[in-house]
Amino acid sequence: MDSVDSASIISDAPGLVSEANDPDGETSKKPLGLMFDLGSMHGAMLALTYRPAPWLRLHAGAGTNAVSAGYRAGVTFSAPGTGPSFNIEGGHFLPGDMNGVLKILVGTGYDADSRLEDFDYDFVNLHAGWEIESGHLTFFARGGATALWTRIPVLDAASAGPPALSAATEPFWLVLPSVAFGFIGFL
Repeated sequence: MDSVDSASIISDAPGLVSEANDPDGETSKKPLGLMFDLGSMHGAMLALTYRPAPWLRLHAGAGTNAVSAGYRAGVTFSAPGTGPSFNIEGGHFLPGDMNGVLKILVGTGYDADSRLEDFDYDFVNLHAGWEIESGHLTFFARGGATALWTRIPVLDAASAGPPALSAATEPFWLVLPSVAFGFIGFL
């Protein structure tokens, strides 16, 4: 009876070779993943992630800021494995009533502002951070700045009685510090 080398059977069987035994000696990186993160300016987001190179990731997804639904897309430049990262992303949140959230943050002394009942905005996040990759999971923590811009209805002070909203709007923007924490599971 011929002796059979079990190592040759395993190496010839497709799908049975572990990633650690790739012919080129490197662990293969899966290109697609799902990302979940919580951020101070964009709330909770779930996104599809694509990694065309070990140092580059693209993502797009949707979520909520506790007031309304929104969407976001971005790009991340990172050191392969564990190390620093730089993230740029932009998005939009649909109209929602910000008064409820502001009342929670400010307290019972907050007077609702009718200009914030249909508040929508665009944003851009610029973040630097640190990533830790373990197997097919990547954890990250980022901090930086968010630029936010929108248009707010103008109060018509010329009307008799309390000010009323006019049809005109005025631009409004601000830059705030922001943070985000999350993970990516590569499929």
